[in-house]
Amino acid sequence: MNAFQLFDAYSLRARLFPALMASASLIAALGLLVPWHRLSIFHGIASLAVPVILFAMADIARRIGKKREPELYRSWGGMPTTRMMRHVDDALDADTKAAYLGFVAGKLNATIRSRGGGRSS
Repeated sequence: MNAFQLFDAYSLRARLFPALMASASLIAALGLLVPWHRLSIFHGIASLAVPVILFAMADIARRIGKKREPELYRSWGGMPTTRMMRHVDDALDADTKAAYLGFVAGKLNATIRSRGGGRSS
């Protein structure tokens, strides 16, 4: 990951914010325990270290998630969006699924299989 990818919108929403949520209680506890009436250079350095620690936590969480991803996909029967678009899956009603598949087929300039096994666009 290069420095530009570190601060992109996806990284902030999918990596940093979950790390913030996971460490919110720790941050709150530190905020209560720090003696604010006598701050020192150590407190400034520690404050600068917090974002680094949060990004490290976000990266660790991402690595753990990526490591577990294949196991989860196997237990779920495939990627969630792929599974939902299968005709045998009933997570979406038939009309909604047909609309989604038709939209994707239009964007790809392709045809999709209808539920009956024939071809439609």
